Amino acid sequence: MSNFSRIICVLAVSIASLGAQAISVSSTTRTYGMVGVVAGQTARLNVLNYGVVTPTPAAVTAGCPVTLKFIDGNGKLLVSKTVVIMAGMAAYLDYSPVFATAMPQRIEMRAEIDTPAVVPANAASTVIPVVPCNLVPTLEIFENVTQKTEIVM
Repeated sequence: MSNFSRIICVLAVSIASLGAQAISVSSTTRTYGMVGVVAGQTARLNVLNYGVVTPTPAAVTAGCPVTLKFIDGNGKLLVSKTVVIMAGMAAYLDYSPVFATAMPQRIEMRAEIDTPAVVPANAASTVIPVVPCNLVPTLEIFENVTQKTEIVM
């Protein structure tokens, strides 16, 4: 068998095996670095869905499911919310710490945004994202009384 024939055989087998593989796309998580918040402040995680990658009627109406979370420095979930954000819309999650004493205290925490993946009913071995989302997250900390934003990330 010539080298050319061997290369053609290898390519044919490789291409055939690619078609048999299941496409697997897992959920995505975006994490912010740690920030500190004190009494009288609120941390707000904002997420804008500015549209889908390839607009199709089903994708536009389905929206983008996301879970917004605040987690402390020890990995403890402080608060979370799951929402479906339609194209062109936004959602947010607030966290205001409450401390047991009047002494000045500070909590270190991070924000996370989870976008789930699902297994479609017609293809149990293939995992695909629910909708291709274009999410733009921001994290802000503001004063509760004045509502003045102190930092935006």
